[in-house]
Amino acid sequence: MNPDVFDIERTGGRAHLGFSTGMHICAGRFFARHIISRTIAKLSERATHNRFVPGANDFSHTHNLLASGYRELVIEFDALPRPIP
Repeated sequence: MNPDVFDIERTGGRAHLGFSTGMHICAGRFFARHIISRTIAKLSERATHNRFVPGANDFSHTHNLLASGYRELVIEFDALPRPIP
């Protein structure tokens, strides 16, 4: 293993748990959480009548070491018109 050399065909990367806990925890995790929460808040201000797209969701779950939840949720909504400044 040579960590200073970029090898596009390197194997064994899936066994690494970087960006999770301990000394390898992601330094930008709080910024990412903030951006995601602000984005969802702004979208929810402008979207009305949220609904699941009929037939597009199987509601299957995913599980990993950090979280579990739905693999995918497909929704649609009616957007409010943007106010003119």
